[in-house]
Amino acid sequence: MAVTVVMLMALGFPPIRAAAVALIANTAPVVFGALATPIVTLATVTSGAVDDPRLDTDTLGAMVGRRTPLLAVVVPLVLVAVIDGRRGVRQTWPAAIVAGVVFAIGQFVASNYISVPLTDIVAALLAAAAVVLLLRFWRPVESPDLREPAPPGPGDAEAAAPGLGDAEAAASPAGGGAVGTLERRDSGREVARAYAPYLIIIAIFSIANIGVIKDALAQEPWTVKFPWPGREVLGADGEPLASTTFTLGWLPAAGTLMILAGVLTALVLRIRPGRERCGPTSTPTSSCGTPSSP
Repeated sequence: MAVTVVMLMALGFPPIRAAAVALIANTAPVVFGALATPIVTLATVTSGAVDDPRLDTDTLGAMVGRRTPLLAVVVPLVLVAVIDGRRGVRQTWPAAIVAGVVFAIGQFVASNYISVPLTDIVAALLAAAAVVLLLRFWRPVESPDLREPAPPGPGDAEAAAPGLGDAEAAASPAGGGAVGTLERRDSGREVARAYAPYLIIIAIFSIANIGVIKDALAQEPWTVKFPWPGREVLGADGEPLASTTFTLGWLPAAGTLMILAGVLTALVLRIRPGRERCGPTSTPTSSCGTPSSP
């Protein structure tokens, strides 16, 4: 959420409003945030206090996933109202409704039938895709023109404003003619590369949550269980508490799967380790800003 606040401030939002928008937006997805860390922690604590095998991550995540979608439906409308008031709601309510409904459906389906840790990722991708699809058929009343101005070429002034003097041609943009625009569309390959990290994450977590694979990863050597030394705690029935046994699932852990997804993403995008990519945000002190030797 802190990263989102900084991004909103960079776009020109006042700090207080940026924090408010991020907090409101985080109401519905927060329970499944950080790969469902709150649900995983709840399942760990619950399994140690209650000897019921049904109270695991999948069951608790499914229960939560049947409630949070009710809140997720209205969150985009509230965000638009906070950012732009009644005017924004009046102009963009179709997009807000589509985003909220699709995100809610994605949360329910992912948490109950796909993967609890992937709930927010799946819901967010589905909501973004739905809004993009909607904008192919519908646009708000006031839609900003985001096309880039075309760079003026040599001789544009004479071609665009024949008969004007040098002073008049210099005073008008592109010689007084209409400013050209350059509309650039991303190729299918660029779009696929942009979505590749998310698709790889979804694929890895989906495979890790398949019943047979999930049961295999829960066994040694992929998962190690050991009691904490010096913690001989007994329950009311005189039996040792299960919470004193630590379960280290080093391979099926969300962090390990994310590292694996990062490695595969680097291979797919052909990113070499230690190589700096030059771009518009490169600093003059970086290797991108260093002039090459003659």
